Amino acid sequence: LAAPFTPFFSEITWRNLTKPLAGAAMSVHLARYPAANAARIDHVLLEEMAATREAVNLGLSARRTANLKVRQPLELCELVLGDAAMRPGLERHLELLLEELNVKRVEFTDRPEEYVSYEVRPNFKVLGPRFGKGVQAIRKALANGDGASFHAQLQEGKITLEIDGETIDLAEDEVEVRLTAKDGFAAAQSKNMVVVVSTEITEALRHEGWVREFIRFVQDMRKNQGLAYDARIAVAFKTEDEALAGVLDSFHDLIAGEVLADAIDRVDTAPPNANEAEIEQRAVTIAVSPK
Repeated sequence: LAAPFTPFFSEITWRNLTKPLAGAAMSVHLARYPAANAARIDHVLLEEMAATREAVNLGLSARRTANLKVRQPLELCELVLGDAAMRPGLERHLELLLEELNVKRVEFTDRPEEYVSYEVRPNFKVLGPRFGKGVQAIRKALANGDGASFHAQLQEGKITLEIDGETIDLAEDEVEVRLTAKDGFAAAQSKNMVVVVSTEITEALRHEGWVREFIRFVQDMRKNQGLAYDARIAVAFKTEDEALAGVLDSFHDLIAGEVLADAIDRVDTAPPNANEAEIEQRAVTIAVSPK
């Protein structure tokens, strides 16, 4: 540097900054980052994954609407697609949908009216200036019409109404669509699809939910004890609930595989390191010990 300027780093500081860390290899990154090869980007896969992510998010939203934890397995998820061309891509990622939504089956339907109903109302802020008092006639026509048919028309771009001999077209921003799931289902929608999940919990599904909750408690205890991810453990549990004890016993192999347990034993006296837990208001005390 020229004489009037003082170096920003002193010689000692620079020496410390350039000294390799103990036990680490010294590397200097002076090369340019490689340029992306746009020709190798798989746009089809990106679109498929975007659709899959959208379906998962809507399914989780439907679960939240029905207050159903993700750990509770459900029997069915129905997908209603605005564009049938999306189906092959979603079908290629069904395993991901099944896992993320924790459902037994994912199916496609073109009959959304079996699961949901649509109510279409005027957007008065937009239609008021356009039609004035005539907006009430539009409201009545929408209320008396077939909501599912109106929704299908919107997917094509507009709703067409005949009012007093005059044809009126309503765009998407000129109406409000309200989705209501029928009994036994919960639903969420976007512009591209409607995702419906069944909300009926059979005894078998409920028992699977208990098992998943038990596994979560054990995994949390593993983490809190600082055990390695591949460490083998022994699990002991104490419960006065015979139904819960029976379910845990019947799913013994599944639980052992998930938590890497060499033993899962029901005991009469809980060990000192045990934690109390509750699974659907059924008390259980759990202990985890490294092998």
